[in-house]
Amino acid sequence: MGDLADGLSKLPSSLPTAIVLANISYTLASDNTPGSLFFGAKLIQPPNVTQPDHKVPSPFSWDLVDVRLRLVGTDVKEAELSTHFTLTDSLPGGRVAQLALNFSYESDSNSSTWELDGSVENLRLSMLGQFFDPNAKDGLIKILERSKSRSWQ
Repeated sequence: MGDLADGLSKLPSSLPTAIVLANISYTLASDNTPGSLFFGAKLIQPPNVTQPDHKVPSPFSWDLVDVRLRLVGTDVKEAELSTHFTLTDSLPGGRVAQLALNFSYESDSNSSTWELDGSVENLRLSMLGQFFDPNAKDGLIKILERSKSRSWQ
C-alpha cells in the first residue's frame, strides 16, 4: 500500500486523490467457476487545498472520482470510472457549471461493450475563456458570452 500512497502523493494536490471509501472482495474459485475479485473506491479532492500546484486555472475543480473493477479469473468483466467537475465563472456573478463523465466497460463470453456518458449543466461557453490562448481570448469571449446551455446530455 505504501507504493500507492507514494504515487498518489506526487499528483497535483487539487486532484481527487483522498480515498474516502474502498471495498475489496474476493470469491474463491470452485469446481468450474474461477475466482472473482471486486474493487471499488471513492476518491475526493483532499481537504484544505488552497493553492493548486499545477497550471490548470483555479476556477476548475475536479471534485470526485468513483472507480469499480470486477475480474473473474484473469478477465476484466466490468470496469467503471465516474467523475465530477465544477467550473466557476471568472466573470461577476460566479456562476458554477457542473460537468460529469462516466466511462464503463462490460464483457461476457460473447462480446464486450464500452460506453461513455456525460452531462453538463449551467455552462456558459464564455466560462471556457480562461483556457484560451491569451492572444485570441478577448475576441473569442465576446462571441461566446452570447452562447449558453442550461443542460447537455
